[in-house]
Amino acid sequence: MSTHSDFKRLFHHRESRELLGESYRNLWILIGILTLTFFAIGFASGSLSYLDQKMNNPFIRWVTLPIPATDAAQTERFKTELNAPNLKQEYLYDTISSFSNYFLPSNTKTDSEKTSCAGEPSK
Repeated sequence: MSTHSDFKRLFHHRESRELLGESYRNLWILIGILTLTFFAIGFASGSLSYLDQKMNNPFIRWVTLPIPATDAAQTERFKTELNAPNLKQEYLYDTISSFSNYFLPSNTKTDSEKTSCAGEPSK
C-alpha cells in the first residue's frame, strides 16, 4: 500500500466519524429531515392530483346563480350576454343555460295543512 491510499483511508475514517456525529446522531437527523421532505413532496403531489380530479368534475364546475323574480323577464338577455365567445374564453366556461322553478301548492287529505313542491315547467 502506498502512503496515498493510507492517507485516504485514514482521512475518510476520521472525517466520516466527525460528520456522522456521536452515536450517528447527525446521520439520524439527516435521515429524519429527508423522510419528512419526501412525505411533504408525496402529500403535495397527491393533493395536486386530487385537486385536479375535483376541478375537472362537471358537477363541481356547475354554478347555480339564482335570478330574482323581478328580473326573470331578462333571463334570456342574461344568457345571450354570458354566452358571448369573448367572455367564455376569458373566464373559461363552456355554456350558460337556464331553468326555472315554480311552486305548486298542494293540500293534504285533512286540508288543514298546505305544502308546496318545487317543479320545473314543461316547455
